[in-house]
Amino acid sequence: MVYTVSAVAQFFSSFSSKAATLNLEKARDLVQSHWVTSPAKAMKDFGFRQQVSLEEGIKRTVEWSKKEGWIK
Repeated sequence: MVYTVSAVAQFFSSFSSKAATLNLEKARDLVQSHWVTSPAKAMKDFGFRQQVSLEEGIKRTVEWSKKEGWIK
């Protein structure tokens, strides 16, 4: 279903100046069965240290998105 919708959206976007919000490349990302992330390599290789907690980052993102009119 995801591939069908994304293919149709991608097709119709070819007639528009706007890119499709959902396209086949994004569909491949959506149907992955596992997403695993870890800062371990960035910590080891670059000395990365988190400065903002996940909760605070989400809060800031939501507030910014509301301010910009992306969400209500």
